[in-house]
Amino acid sequence: MKLQSLTLLFSIFLLSNNVNAQERKIKFGDVAAKDFETKIYTIDSSAQAVILYDGGSANYEPNNDGWFNIEYRYHKRIHLLNKNAFDLATIQIPLYKGEKTQEVLDKIEASTYTIENGVVNKVKLDKQSLFKDKVTKNYIIEKFTFPNLKEGCIIEYSYTIISPRWRDLRSWYFQTSYPVLQSKY
Repeated sequence: MKLQSLTLLFSIFLLSNNVNAQERKIKFGDVAAKDFETKIYTIDSSAQAVILYDGGSANYEPNNDGWFNIEYRYHKRIHLLNKNAFDLATIQIPLYKGEKTQEVLDKIEASTYTIENGVVNKVKLDKQSLFKDKVTKNYIIEKFTFPNLKEGCIIEYSYTIISPRWRDLRSWYFQTSYPVLQSKY
């Protein structure tokens, strides 16, 4: 009887941990009308923008040279509450470019979401709106600005960087000068 009770108690413990460990999944493009409802966030009532989601990962992947690349995946969603936060709508992605190797920007998606009469409208970034600036001999910046910005809009972007620089992991910041509701790396 004690063994059965102990087994039952252990099973309940495991199930409760699995339920509590589940978090809200954020999928690219899954923006609903209710996401626009909050105009003032309790986390910072004076915020001009709130980062709703900031997620990333870094995975080592074998390459053709017998070494490894790091594959960075990045996804961010921001609620721009007023025009003073429109600076967040210009994205700059630094990339290393050496003589023999370089980082590659891949799978870039970006959209601006607005709401009119309860309907969410989506405007995708035109891939021809991406620009490259050479910063130094070994670094370039790929950048773009979101289209169709309006106060109260939500912007979202994701991309992958494939880097041969397997020893140099990129930094991650869980908070910024704008409040962040969910950050995951």
